[in-house]
Amino acid sequence: MAKLYLTCEADTSNQPYARRDYERLLQFSKKDRVGRHTVCDNPHDSDVVAFIGSGKPNFSDVRSSDLFKKYRDKSVIFYSGDRSIPVMPGVYSSLERKPYTPDQDSILAGYYLRVTENDSLDVQQDIRDASYLFSFIGNANNHSVRKEICNISSSRAYLKDSSTDAVQQADGTLGENRSRGELSRDVIANSTCVLCPRGIGVATWRLFETMRAGRVPVIISDHWVRPRGPAWDAFSITVKESELSTLPNLLQESEDLAPAKGARAREEWENWYAGDVVFNTIATDLLAACTGNYYQHRIRRALIYSQYLNPHYFRYWLISPMLRK
Repeated sequence: MAKLYLTCEADTSNQPYARRDYERLLQFSKKDRVGRHTVCDNPHDSDVVAFIGSGKPNFSDVRSSDLFKKYRDKSVIFYSGDRSIPVMPGVYSSLERKPYTPDQDSILAGYYLRVTENDSLDVQQDIRDASYLFSFIGNANNHSVRKEICNISSSRAYLKDSSTDAVQQADGTLGENRSRGELSRDVIANSTCVLCPRGIGVATWRLFETMRAGRVPVIISDHWVRPRGPAWDAFSITVKESELSTLPNLLQESEDLAPAKGARAREEWENWYAGDVVFNTIATDLLAACTGNYYQHRIRRALIYSQYLNPHYFRYWLISPMLRK
């Protein structure tokens, strides 16, 4: 059992959603039925100081804070951005597989709390009544694999490139983009399998939405690190990014297994990510990250920081912040 101090250093003036995960986790901590971990009001008394979210490149708002400097040895981060370099121990919703991450016990893959917040995904329709064998709705410009998916020809599929829409998806399915969220929900409900390809990052919240809806997620992301807990192989189908042409036949051959897989997907979501257990899941991972060996392995940390040489991070994480000063 651990006591966690939850905090957020993000400034919402330029990042309006940067504090949403902090607000969500506080909300779900009050609904927790497991009772293994608790939230405390004093960082000094806590076992873990958990920074939930960040509004700055390379988490500079967290790492420059007085709280982090004082409690560095027990500080971790929970971050659900699309692309991130794990420069702090913690839980990352879009964690990319690298040579140093599979056995790195202080850097863990995580979940998207926004899915637990979206009750509209509790689908009542029987999977055997689905109109589509498989479906996908998403911005095809986010990755080449998505463009290839949208070009698949199948009479039993619903495939939509949402980049052609005038307004991009807001945070969740509420607010001004509610109609888009409702379309996505209805298509998932009418699908046996839902394609869950990587986007800007290696992860996608569509995977967890599919689990909640009791449909079969088809994971298409070669470098995504699976979160600990769910029995992924029992309910999902994994397809390599280079083998998308096999999808229609593969899913048709697996169609008889879909009702059992869909039911198991929903069961695993309830076990790990439902509103009354998700705080325990994330708190357990944050504690594991805190007790890991991130700061003891200098070579591994150097490899992590070397990712700044990647063109994306070099431009947006290093050059852009310096230009704004």
